Amino acid sequence: SNVSYSLDKSTNNGTTWTNIATAAGQGGGTVLSFAISPTYNEGEADCVTNPKKCSIAIVSVGGGGAYISTDHGSTFTAGTGFSSQCNPAGVYFSPDYATNSTSYVGTLGCGLYKSINSGTTFSRDTTITGISGQTTQVAVSPNFTSDQTVFATSFGGGLMKSADGGATWSNVWDGTSSPGIYSLAISPNYATDSTLFYGTKGTDFSGTRGVFKSTNGGTSWTKMNTGGDDLAAAADIYSIHISPGYATDSTVFVNIANKTYKSTNGGTTWSLNKDFSASGVLSGFGMSPRFNTETGGGTLFAFAYDSATNNSAIYKTTNGGASWTGPTNVANRFFFGLKFAPTYNEDESDCVTNPKNCTIYWWRQTAAPPGGTFDISKTTDKGSSFATAYDSDVSDAPGIVAADLSLTDLVDAFAFSPNYSSDGKVYAVLPIKSSSARENVLLSANDGSTWSFVDTGLTSAKRVAHNGIA
Repeated sequence: SNVSYSLDKSTNNGTTWTNIATAAGQGGGTVLSFAISPTYNEGEADCVTNPKKCSIAIVSVGGGGAYISTDHGSTFTAGTGFSSQCNPAGVYFSPDYATNSTSYVGTLGCGLYKSINSGTTFSRDTTITGISGQTTQVAVSPNFTSDQTVFATSFGGGLMKSADGGATWSNVWDGTSSPGIYSLAISPNYATDSTLFYGTKGTDFSGTRGVFKSTNGGTSWTKMNTGGDDLAAAADIYSIHISPGYATDSTVFVNIANKTYKSTNGGTTWSLNKDFSASGVLSGFGMSPRFNTETGGGTLFAFAYDSATNNSAIYKTTNGGASWTGPTNVANRFFFGLKFAPTYNEDESDCVTNPKNCTIYWWRQTAAPPGGTFDISKTTDKGSSFATAYDSDVSDAPGIVAADLSLTDLVDAFAFSPNYSSDGKVYAVLPIKSSSARENVLLSANDGSTWSFVDTGLTSAKRVAHNGIA
């Protein structure tokens, strides 16, 4: 395909959009990422005197590079210093950009590039060593405002840490010949306990497969597989979920292909919590935002998918995994993502009066990629029943037809408004083919009852990435 992607801007909460960066004008490539200066102010009238209040950066590939605008996106200028062999994949402003003029561009295969002159020139940051391949996980300290700590990992191998908001980095992974890292999780109490976990990916190297833990901010690591033999044997540790009350309950869940393990002592020992293999492989897992305070012991949902039958199974526990209900089998559906509403509370006794306290959204397809149609489902009774909130196969959003859909990728792009409890707004990105002229960002302003597109003006050259909403 010769489709190019672009960047559009809205100044009226998404009602209308204007193109500000056509890829063809930035080297003929595809716009992959953008970032807005932390000091950005759309109302700044004097961009000449205050350029950092007007700065937007983008990166593009296929003849592109890094570009910066200092006039709210009216014009872009190319930064220099990139190798023609390096494809940029992400752009980031320093949190202290106003004073240090520093920005970063991550690349596929060439490491990290840094500019200290507001994006005019870039040079490869040689302080970062030990990461190879695609960057896969980023974990930000819950206390970032004061400790400025960020971690980044890759499939190829490496775990980097910055304690100054990304100004400098150090390699904190001591297994240089070990597999890459698939999953990463940071303690919600990191400011006090300096704890984080990672899970490995790929073939075993010298017994270094499984779950690893650091209690000193990554300075040293300990393998934490005791009681979880499958953790050491698993090809991939798909995900790690730390209880929001980790400071007192020390609870962690880890997922492999078809099993969930649980630790109640911070990973010192593990026990098999649930084997989902009778229903297929795990395709979704979620933890209640109030897991640690719910009177029953904590709510979790899990999805398993059987590709042979094209059936999904829904499982739920309300007692921290002591027992699970299910499977609730759903024929001809591939469930692959879920999000609890930020207001969810398993202890809510009146879901009719307070439905937002009982709401979970999940998304599914009628077959595993690349087949089927796509819909978003919703429960307002804590999973006892669920209904389709949006169906791409009917007229829930005008203009969507089968020919518009691209189901080669799993869609995991769903976000709640920060004011969801009062405004009921939810956003979703649809899996629309890049060749379609159809918009693909949906907004429901009434908690899923009706939907409308909010990316008016976006065309096939300006498609929002399937994972591009937060």
